[in-house]
Amino acid sequence: MIAGVEGKETRAEDPIPTMVEEHELQLTHHSVVGATPLPYKEESLGTQAWIVLIAYALAALDAGGSLLVDELDASMHPLLMREILRLFSNVETNPNGAQLIFTTHDTTALGTMVGNQPLSRGQIWFTEKDREGSSRLTPLTDYRPRKGENIERGYLQGRYGGTPCIRSFETSEADIREIPSNG
Repeated sequence: MIAGVEGKETRAEDPIPTMVEEHELQLTHHSVVGATPLPYKEESLGTQAWIVLIAYALAALDAGGSLLVDELDASMHPLLMREILRLFSNVETNPNGAQLIFTTHDTTALGTMVGNQPLSRGQIWFTEKDREGSSRLTPLTDYRPRKGENIERGYLQGRYGGTPCIRSFETSEADIREIPSNG
């Protein structure tokens, strides 16, 4: 149980991923030449990630629980990520008040590149490391963006923090060192 969060708890060791494999799930791909079944294990990483994520999401939506996901966008198309956000944001698909708490590097969750902003300003928080390597959470609302401001563009321009510090560098043979193996 997470401090301050009530509801159904789903752990990583729950059987959803293995259940998918045990039941030999197959998806059918349709084309002009006909239908072709494809075993779950042969699907792309994005399709596999979507199947596992949607199973956990539907369980949380059904129970009114909380779903915590690190790297929500991992191996997944931005439109599928937006669909998960829509499911949790819509009263019709989330009548029990389930929560989705996630991290992502996909900026389409912030902005207007694909359409309307899928998250409200109060739902967006940025994480930034300080000089000692500790992370600090800051809500977007602390920056007081103007109404209609393109949050995605502002984030990518560094206006809200949370962006990586990228230093340009050149390498030479002298800079490349052999990394000792542990074996």
